[in-house]
Amino acid sequence: MRTFVFPRPLRRLFAGFALLTAAIAQDEPPASSLEEAYEATHQSYLRTLYLTRKPAQEAYLKKLKDWKTRVASKNHPKLLKQIEEEISALEKKMTEEAKALDGPLKRVPDLPVEIATSRPDAAGPKALIADFSRAELEGGVALDSKNKGLVGWNSSQARARWPMPTEKGVTYEIEISYASNSKGRLKVAVNSSKYSPNLADTGGFDKPKKLIAGEYKADSDNARITITPALHRSKEFVRLLGFRLNPIAGK
Repeated sequence: MRTFVFPRPLRRLFAGFALLTAAIAQDEPPASSLEEAYEATHQSYLRTLYLTRKPAQEAYLKKLKDWKTRVASKNHPKLLKQIEEEISALEKKMTEEAKALDGPLKRVPDLPVEIATSRPDAAGPKALIADFSRAELEGGVALDSKNKGLVGWNSSQARARWPMPTEKGVTYEIEISYASNSKGRLKVAVNSSKYSPNLADTGGFDKPKKLIAGEYKADSDNARITITPALHRSKEFVRLLGFRLNPIAGK
């Protein structure tokens, strides 16, 4: 019988949880032991998260650079500038992540290359989840560091933009997660396709809800998402908690 062995970063993560559990189980655990156990768990999680995401980031960066070369020869300055901004933002993000975990990462070997969630050649298109930390925010919109959502959708000038690497020809379902204290409407653009989903009153900002804004058939390998409120508001009425493009089988 073949024995399954977890990758080393995951084993370190489990070991951190075991250390934390053992420390808490003591009658009077030293504060330093609890702190060390928590830090071990936290660092193991960050290492595993970073190393899992890194191959996908590198693959997308390579695609962007290929597109830059392609567009540069076609005399399309507007698109070229957009691609250069995407490259700059992604390289900055990757550098910051590597620098933040530089010490711990040097002591951990790379994860095996066969990570299903990160393989560019994995069977079938994958669901795409927006990274709001990369969004361009205007008109008072800001990233809430607590729940990682976007807040401040009061002004009609409020706007959030971010890129998503789609697969050309694939049809996606546009899923939005939000919380609201009143009814309203958002304007959503995915490249040239536009949508105006109606938002229900979820009963407060602590009660999230999901809606499907529509379907989008990817016309390129890179989608540009733009979201704005339909009307000016005197006070905050919605918090955007998540945005996904879910591939629809058979379309």
